[in-house]
Amino acid sequence: MLSGIVAVVSSVVVSSFAADATRTSTTGNVFRNEASATTSPWRLELSAGTQFPADVDVRATLEGPHRLLGSLSVGLLPSAFVDVLNEVLVSAKAYDQSTADLIQTALKDSLVVRMRVGWRPFEDHGFYFMGGYGFAALGGGVNGIELLALASGKPAPSNAEARFATASMDALVHQLDVEIGWTWLLWERLFVQASLGGFVTLSSNTTVTPDGSSAQVNAALAPLAASGEAYLNDTIQTYVHSPILGVRLGWIVF
Repeated sequence: MLSGIVAVVSSVVVSSFAADATRTSTTGNVFRNEASATTSPWRLELSAGTQFPADVDVRATLEGPHRLLGSLSVGLLPSAFVDVLNEVLVSAKAYDQSTADLIQTALKDSLVVRMRVGWRPFEDHGFYFMGGYGFAALGGGVNGIELLALASGKPAPSNAEARFATASMDALVHQLDVEIGWTWLLWERLFVQASLGGFVTLSSNTTVTPDGSSAQVNAALAPLAASGEAYLNDTIQTYVHSPILGVRLGWIVF
């Protein structure tokens, strides 16, 4: 389904060159209408939208001389997006359902921050491309330590108190991403964007902390926690990569 959506958006973006050319001939630069006309090369845009299945975010984009771009976005990784990634990877037999459940617990509702630079090469057209660095600050917990053992393939502790203990998980995931897209001016300063792109995970630093009822229980769980950290880091770095489909609505501040 995602590949079909990507194909449709691609065709829309390509055909927009012709549409924008016609529109520009009668209305002028689509970014310099009567409401936003200015001789300054600087422009600030504020927008909100989604980069499925990476995040839902708000973004500030600054355009400077020669139409060079810089942007900062802050958002969240919804649980439903993690479900989509897991469904695809489980279907592809990248990992099993127990690993998917563990990743869902660790990644859902993560804070995602992205910083990008780019260029809008054509003055009178909405085409642009950007790329940059992002990180996801992840936090969650495992309700039963047995899930961690099942996913990582390590034996669960035999002690009943330790077996049913919980563990907290925190991770910082570093990514690189790219985006190409198109901006349409709808009315005055109101615009909509559609984009295609993707991200790759460079590294993951995960910490699993047992939350047992005593120091003895936590000590018994320490080896399993360490193996769980290594397993999660390897799994996230190996498999958490995805194409991105973006849609956003925004306002040109100046």
